[in-house]
This record gives sequence, structure tokens and C-alpha cells, in this order.
Amino acid sequence: MANLTYFFDPLCPWSWRTSVWIREVQRQQDLNITWKFFSLAEVNNNKDAAAFGPLRVIALARRQAGGQANDLVGQLYEAFGTAIHESGQQVWGVEGAIEKATRSGLKEVGLDEALWQQALDDPSTLKEVLADHREGVERHKAFGVPWLVLEDTDFGFYGPVIKEAPTGQAALDLWQHTAFMITQPYLYELKRNR
Repeated sequence: MANLTYFFDPLCPWSWRTSVWIREVQRQQDLNITWKFFSLAEVNNNKDAAAFGPLRVIALARRQAGGQANDLVGQLYEAFGTAIHESGQQVWGVEGAIEKATRSGLKEVGLDEALWQQALDDPSTLKEVLADHREGVERHKAFGVPWLVLEDTDFGFYGPVIKEAPTGQAALDLWQHTAFMITQPYLYELKRNR
């Protein structure tokens, strides 16, 4: 079984698309995913509370979940990502849209929508988000999401950035190549123009 640490921000469409692919890989083979927070609001010095909101809500739910915390983080990320990126609703620049999508995701996994406000009222949730974020930056040299770390190496990689999530054998093929590349300390970047 491979162990993957996946740093994510629910608001990032690239991280979302990559997570759809990595879940497809996980359905087909043994892959243990540890979900960790990375805040693009922190990177961009965005002080809007809503930009931190989904991560803070997941942090509070993770704390309350105890032994099943990582599974719940994955479920919430999937629910929030679906609500934010797949619903067809305009989220960016629309007042209250991130909160609405987050509340919808909470409802989807059977949690109380009041967690949104509880998380924002609890300053320790921001500290928890930033602790994961700092681990990504300081230990794994993360600068964006998706950031993948395989087998607890001290470095990781941004990406793969994908437009559509491959399925079936194509998903496994991409994983095989990605898993090799993200463990090579001499590799720094593989990129093309969009």
C-alpha cells in the first residue's frame, strides 16, 4: 500500500480536479491518503474570513471526529468540492456563496450546518489550518495545491494539474508515472503552456 499526503484547499479548482483523479486511483488499488490543509488565502494574504472558512470548518470537524478524523476530512473535501466546483453555481465574487456551498457540503455528509459559524467563531480552527499549512511549506516546500507527498518524504510536488480527471486504466497509468516522479529528489518541474 502506498501512503500519500495530499495538501488541499477546497476553493482551488486545480486541487479539486486532481483529487477527483486520486480518488479514482484509490478505488482501484491500495492507496492510503492523508488529507492536509494548505491555505491559498494565507499564500495570497487574503483576509476575507470566507476564504479560510471551508478549511476552518473541516478543521473543527476533524477535531471532533477523533479516530475517524482523516476519513471525515476526505468526505468533507469531496462534499465541499462538489458543491463549489461541480454545482454550476457561481461562487467567486458572490457574497455568501462560499458559506452557502460549505453549508451544503456539511448537510451532504450529515453534519450540522452550524459548524460554519462555530468554526469561524473559534480562533483555534485557524491555528489548526495554519499548522498544516506551515508543515507543507516548511517541511515539504509546498507553494500551492495540489501538493503531493509520497511515502513521507521531506519534499513533495505541485500537481499534476489536470483539466479532466482520467478514469479506469488511464487513472492508474497517470498514478504510476506520478508516483515515480514525485519521489525523485532530482526532479523539479515538468510543465507546458496552457
